Amino acid sequence: GRRDARLNEMLSLDCENMTWKKLEMKKPGNMPAGRGSCGLCAVGEKIVIHGGMISETDCKKLPAGVQYRRCNPFCGVTNDCWQFSTSEVSWSPVQMCGRSPTPRLGHSLTAITIGRIVLYGGKNNAWLNDL
Repeated sequence: GRRDARLNEMLSLDCENMTWKKLEMKKPGNMPAGRGSCGLCAVGEKIVIHGGMISETDCKKLPAGVQYRRCNPFCGVTNDCWQFSTSEVSWSPVQMCGRSPTPRLGHSLTAITIGRIVLYGGKNNAWLNDL
């Protein structure tokens, strides 16, 4: 496959039948770029993703205010944040207040309450150990 190909598909596993099904978005034009190594966690009925590696092509479509750091000629890391509503089957960008974490990949997100997520570590130019 292409070196810069990243998927933005959402699949759902039916744990009773152990079968995967691709989810059809209600707003297919409003969704994050395909990515790998992003932070992800569930908060209530929402799924939140942050950062990760996206293609060089997709970086040119990032909204103003989102940071991007190029890793090589094909891809780079971002600091955008999105939430997926499982009830509405749709994505929406999360507007950050204050200073956002730096672009990174390979980090973890953990919901500690319904209103708070902790981000830890990841990699930018080097491995990070910030909280």
